[in-house]
This record gives sequence, structure tokens and C-alpha cells, in this order.
Amino acid sequence: MKKTIFIFLIIFLPFTSFSQRFSGGLLLGVNGNQIDGDDSSGYNKAGLLVGGFVSTGFSEKTSLIIELYYTGKGSMKKTEQSGAQPIFKTNLHYIEFPILFSLKAIPKLTFSVGVAPSYLISAKLFGNGNEISENTYTMNDFDIGITGQIDFNFSKKIIFNLRYNHSIASIRKNYGWYNNNLSLLIKYKIN
Repeated sequence: MKKTIFIFLIIFLPFTSFSQRFSGGLLLGVNGNQIDGDDSSGYNKAGLLVGGFVSTGFSEKTSLIIELYYTGKGSMKKTEQSGAQPIFKTNLHYIEFPILFSLKAIPKLTFSVGVAPSYLISAKLFGNGNEISENTYTMNDFDIGITGQIDFNFSKKIIFNLRYNHSIASIRKNYGWYNNNLSLLIKYKIN
């Protein structure tokens, strides 16, 4: 009987201690977006970012973060003559799945880098206020970007996050378009 309990503890004890190293939470933020290559320079298109995250520590200073969220991307170009009406706008809606390696530099500051694969849910292009027919353009269903971010740990539960993401493959077929995003987020740790 003692041998059975000992074997049980050896097998299952590492899993219980490992599972306690996970933490997770919710994230909410806003993107400043542009598409490199579409002639609409500037982070003129705002987008929402909402989802969740899970992290596990490798050591006191390093961890792995996995996130899953909806994000709105795209671009917009206005001129003085067009006024409030953009002359060109791209609305892109993605589900994104970043995988980040994190390093805690000092107690309140963490730096992370990684990749962010994403799947395009929908895309709409507009010219002079009118929707452009989907027959005239083809967007790639998948995107992958390189992400870098800085977390400021405001408290044990609240984290302010500033991140940069840039596509490494074109998002539009036969064109050199690349998502380029700056994001400001609030993360809330549940555990």
C-alpha cells in the first residue's frame, strides 16, 4: 500500500505543482493601425482588441504567454478635400493567437517578443465612401506577425501593455501589403 501511494505521488505530484504555475486573465485594448504598402501612411485607423491570455513561468524572470483575441486592423486615408469622409479605407477583422516569450527586467516591467499567427474573419475595402466589390481584390486568409511588447505591472491584477506588431507576409494577394499596428491594452489577471 505504501508503495502504491509513493508511486502515485511521484507520478502526479509534478503535474499538480506545474498546474499551479499557470495564470490567466482578460485583455482589452485599442489598436492604431496602418497597412504598409497601400499608400495610406499613418496610424489613422483605430481598432478594438479583446480576448484572453494564459501564462506559465519557467523561472522567476522568464515565462511563456499565449493569447487569443479578436482584433480590428486596417487603414484609412483622408485628405483635406474629403473632409470627414475617407477616400480609402480597409477594415480587417482577425482572430489572433500570439505566442510570446517574456522576460521580467525589473519587478514592475516585463518585455516580451514572439509570433502572432492570425486568421482573417472578414475584409472590406472602401473607396470614396463606397464599398469596393470583393471580386476585385483577394486578401490572404492567414497572417503571421512579429510582436514586441512592454508590460507595466500596475498591481498584482492589473497590467498596462504597449505592443507593436508587424506582418512578415503580405496580407493581400499579388500586392505588398503588411499589417503594422501599435496597441495599448489593459490586462486583468483572474488568478
